[in-house]
Amino acid sequence: MKIKRGQVSLEFLMTYGWAILVIIIVGAVAWQWGMFDNLGAPKPGTAGFWGIEPEDYKYQSNGNVDVSFMNKIGAIVDLNSIDIKVDDVSYHATPASVNITAGGRYLWNLPQATSGLPQKPAGSRYELFLIINYTDNRTGDSYRSSGKLWSSVEA
Repeated sequence: MKIKRGQVSLEFLMTYGWAILVIIIVGAVAWQWGMFDNLGAPKPGTAGFWGIEPEDYKYQSNGNVDVSFMNKIGAIVDLNSIDIKVDDVSYHATPASVNITAGGRYLWNLPQATSGLPQKPAGSRYELFLIINYTDNRTGDSYRSSGKLWSSVEA
């Protein structure tokens, strides 16, 4: 009986080759998502907002928070209130008469002395939850945009 070495090699490649290919693809996707990047600061991100969205934000080590909101609705809106929660500390703010034009921006500064938000070491990771209540001037209806922000604390 003769052994066909070519057929054995082909069967080996067909059996294990697909598994090796899947492992390589999964590894490449995980690397692209940054799962192996343990160096440096956490990448900033947002999740869950609609309409009035945070465009730029920072949490300073002294507890001050700056958030730039952008109006992506296409109409003028009135900000009614902003709720923020960091760790177990919550704060409710009522901006006085703030209108944001369509496509416009509003910079919200929240000093730690007012809010009591926790101070954190520079470079550490933070995650905060925001609720933005606003009124659409076209309809007069009230809406809510809420979600999470995360990044590293700035000095």
